[in-house]
Amino acid sequence: MFIAFRLKPGRDDDLINWIQSKEEGDRSYHIRQVIRQGLLQQTPAISYPAIRIEPRQIEDIKQVVKEADLEAALDAWS
Repeated sequence: MFIAFRLKPGRDDDLINWIQSKEEGDRSYHIRQVIRQGLLQQTPAISYPAIRIEPRQIEDIKQVVKEADLEAALDAWS
């Protein structure tokens, strides 16, 4: 599985510095360890059911995201 996310300079400087302090080949290992530590220490208050998206819905979802410009809205929100 491949997961990607963005870090925004100014907002995420602490995370950017921490990641850059790790050697390039070891970064994903350290990120996985931090995620595991966080998950073991915190129990979610609400359990959500899995959402299944049918392949035919992907294009509809892409169009909604494109029209709503959700990325810009999320960046402005933080």
